[in-house]
Amino acid sequence: MRHSTDRRATRPVGPAAAARSKMLSRAWSLPQQRNFVAIERNVQVPMSDGAVLLADHYLPITSQPAATVLVRCPYGRGAPFSLLQAQLVAERGFHVLLQSCRGTFGSGGRFEPMRHEISDGQDTVAWLRGQSWFDGRLATFGASYLGFVQWALALDPPPAQAPHRWYLGPAGTLSAKEPADGTPVPPASFRYDPADPTPSAGGAILALNAGVRDNRAVEQRPDVLVFSSEPLDEPVEVVGDVTAELHVTRDNPNADLFVRMCDVDPPGDAKSRSRNVCDGIVRLTGTDPLAGTVRVGLIAAAHRFGRGHRIRLQVAGGAHPRFARNPGNGQVDASAKEFAPTRYEIGLSAEHPSALVLSAVSQTAGKAAAHA
Repeated sequence: MRHSTDRRATRPVGPAAAARSKMLSRAWSLPQQRNFVAIERNVQVPMSDGAVLLADHYLPITSQPAATVLVRCPYGRGAPFSLLQAQLVAERGFHVLLQSCRGTFGSGGRFEPMRHEISDGQDTVAWLRGQSWFDGRLATFGASYLGFVQWALALDPPPAQAPHRWYLGPAGTLSAKEPADGTPVPPASFRYDPADPTPSAGGAILALNAGVRDNRAVEQRPDVLVFSSEPLDEPVEVVGDVTAELHVTRDNPNADLFVRMCDVDPPGDAKSRSRNVCDGIVRLTGTDPLAGTVRVGLIAAAHRFGRGHRIRLQVAGGAHPRFARNPGNGQVDASAKEFAPTRYEIGLSAEHPSALVLSAVSQTAGKAAAHA
């Protein structure tokens, strides 16, 4: 069985492909390229029934271990998939295995749509676990048929990493340490007024201002709570679900809770931007208790916080106009004279802790005590 650590079989990405990648990266405001990429083509991946599927392995040129992204495709391993699903991803620190489905583009067997994808996907993951460059972290990527084949892995998922909690603390802190028992910590509060709704800055929305944006202006508002970690001693990689567990007390049963995770540049950076990674919102009503833990699910993330960067969490009562403002009176729409503001308190004590939960994280950030 051929292993992709045999660098004699690899070739660097060509200049034309590298130029196209830079153009798209600028157009789409992608994170900065972290490494060069080499390609090992026509890697043979054996299936349990004897068929051999072909794949191209995109290797990040780095001395650090890297997670793997598996892309299974019936449409070929050339453009546009080679660029959009493989090269752009590998340039940001991931191994990418771009595999042709059974019976397509050199892969053995007969292509019968959707019939063999469960077993072939599981056989491919089993093969990956035997490769010296595979470190146990696996993601899948792609839409349409490329998305369908990802469900095959749901029957035999790779081992998951344990959740990691970053606790919210008294002066905008975000720490890997649990709140100290017996130490009184006052809750954090802010007041949200639908007459002056907290604006949105970027995010996953079909609009001209979508995507990654600098959040510093929003974070200066008095109705936005901000919690930041110390600059990270080592990189932190988040791949998977992100959840905020907030102990919330509010004086209005009809209220929204918006949470956003951001990546803050190193303090010495001239710009030191706060860039949104993922976010989520929940709408609370009279059926929810006025005091208790609220879980806010953020959009799943695949993001690397670099060394020296900070993890930041925003908490607000809305994000307008991305999400419709909550009038605060139980109605979907209301006139301005009917708006009802809400005062929130976010628990930060050992008795009522609040935390940011990263469900899949590789990091050595135990030293990352937090500060405002």
